[in-house]
Amino acid sequence: AVGLTVETRPDFIDEKECWFLRKLGVTRVEVGVQTLDNKVLKIIKRGHTILSVVKATKLLRDFGFKTTYHLMPGLPGSSVPKDLSNLKKVFNDERFKPDAIKFYPTQIVQGTELLEWYKKGKFIPLNNTDLNKIVTEFKLKIVPRWVRINRLVRDLTKSDVAVETFASNFRQNITVKCPCIRCREIKNRQSTVAVEFRLTEYSAGKGMEYFIEAVDKNDRLYGFVRLRITSVDILEWLRGQKLRGILMSNLKSYGLIRELHVYGPQIEIGKKGNVQHQGIGTKLMEKAEIIAQENKVNYLAVISGVGVREYYRKMGYELKESYMVKYFLVNALKN
Repeated sequence: AVGLTVETRPDFIDEKECWFLRKLGVTRVEVGVQTLDNKVLKIIKRGHTILSVVKATKLLRDFGFKTTYHLMPGLPGSSVPKDLSNLKKVFNDERFKPDAIKFYPTQIVQGTELLEWYKKGKFIPLNNTDLNKIVTEFKLKIVPRWVRINRLVRDLTKSDVAVETFASNFRQNITVKCPCIRCREIKNRQSTVAVEFRLTEYSAGKGMEYFIEAVDKNDRLYGFVRLRITSVDILEWLRGQKLRGILMSNLKSYGLIRELHVYGPQIEIGKKGNVQHQGIGTKLMEKAEIIAQENKVNYLAVISGVGVREYYRKMGYELKESYMVKYFLVNALKN
């Protein structure tokens, strides 16, 4: 497998769970955040708080996982201004900043308490106009270039939806393009256009994130790598130490490659002719390694699916505690 994704709740994530997920080969974790408003979370009886999201997000980052938030505008107790403020917080507050989101506007489903609230006038769902306003402003003013919008509306059958307030093909009707990964990726189009490499730095979860991307002159995306520099020695913890007990000083830092992705049509390995086999992935890794060494990291660890470990071995990485690892400092311990 190249990668494995699971979905869970933020209050279910702790150190033990993260290690269990790594043993399973998981590389991406999708978290049911819904909203960053504690009052709304209480109204919908979600059972977790914003603090749970903060703790889960940092832990997942420090283990190298790619993170996806499930966000749900239009919940009871919210409003269009609150939803927009919530989205700004997701990407401006360094405690959050997921790598991707699934945008699930609240829908009233048959047999739910929410349907009863609607019948009693206690809940007014988002209409098509409200949702269009939220999505348009989000895409034009909020979304950063290092995030991918994986989904804008959940696909539900008409028999499941009790009250249809916006079209099920809502995303197809949105013409606004944004700088997110999905809007820019070259997808399966072949191209021999020259690319340049662009770096975006941002702080998240008490570490530094480096988003390195290969783009052409039209800002079309051919590939990217996510590098995290942190003071958490994840390998030491996996060898039996407690994570909270090994938060190092600024004199020591560690690097994590949380994601490497190159776009282009799939062809037989070893043949030339598309983006995936023009060395873009290798060049992205080389640039990430340069940044890692500039930060004087002890090692660089890649959260890698089993199926691509050989790819990293060819670049000098070795398997350590379920990660592919390359050591940089002479005095780095290799046991």
